[in-house]
Amino acid sequence: MIKKINTAFFLMLISIGSIAQIPNNVFEQNYDLMQGNNPDKALASLVQLEKTYTNDAKVFYLRGLYEYRGGNLLGALTNFSSSIKLNPKFEAAYYSRADAYYKKGLIDKAIEDMNSFMAINTSNGEAYEKRAGYYYSNKDYKNALADFEKDMQLRPKRFMTYYDAAKTMAILKDSKEGDTYFEKGLNVPGIKTDELAILYAVYLGEQARYEEARIKFDAALLINSYLFYGTDFNIAGLTYYKTNRMDKSIYCFIKGIALQPKDISMRHNLASSYLANENYSELLETAKAAYDLDKNNVLSNMWMAVALKNNGRTSEAAEFENKANQLEKENK
Repeated sequence: MIKKINTAFFLMLISIGSIAQIPNNVFEQNYDLMQGNNPDKALASLVQLEKTYTNDAKVFYLRGLYEYRGGNLLGALTNFSSSIKLNPKFEAAYYSRADAYYKKGLIDKAIEDMNSFMAINTSNGEAYEKRAGYYYSNKDYKNALADFEKDMQLRPKRFMTYYDAAKTMAILKDSKEGDTYFEKGLNVPGIKTDELAILYAVYLGEQARYEEARIKFDAALLINSYLFYGTDFNIAGLTYYKTNRMDKSIYCFIKGIALQPKDISMRHNLASSYLANENYSELLETAKAAYDLDKNNVLSNMWMAVALKNNGRTSEAAEFENKANQLEKENK
């Protein structure tokens, strides 16, 4: 649930309460460079800014963004901290440092920084979403749910929050309780009901409520298959597999693979459906495709063994089965 905050939101934060040394238009240009695809140009401009504005919170912040995008989390944290020291009311720096702490696995510190951000900016839905994700990762589901619910109040049309809240409620109580969030969301004027309906089907499939999920997938696929992501097709495929509708299961896995061709687990799932449908030639082709993605994957080798055996090539099957068993031992 971690995502890049939008530019307009950051610029709004920076314009409030920050120490104005670097001109706003110069900052904006360099912020865009940090988010762009030309790191060399971004770095050259940043170095010049650091020479011109030697003690500016926003310049330290830009350096933090640059280090974060380059994977230098320690450098990012150091610069975000310097930015905050120079301007303790710099909301954006708290927000970004929280992300860096989270990525480093320091979830409690991430929560502390988001609390600091929210003490300054009390009604920001993205912040509640972000902190909810931190709480969820920390298995503090009660506080996560409270933040998701607050986000719903602030951004009622954000359909993803209803899914996140439902998943959290399913952990706290049961999956039936989670349904109430979808029912609530589907009645919000102006919400993207088609996308939320797909998420409802996905949720039911994830909760192993396959017959209910099948009914909702049937409706969604009929008119809105173009809105599905690869992961949505994967859950749909599993749902149809579990409800013994192999043709639809195969269709969904193929569609999902087209969107995510490097997803090896989806190819394994497709192999299961071909095996159940006794489509042995397709099973072999699918097993080969999975094996080509990772020749040292245990399941890929096992599927090669199963596929070859069902195509009458028992000696070759034995080789792959032996390799799968050996890899499994090595992985223990």
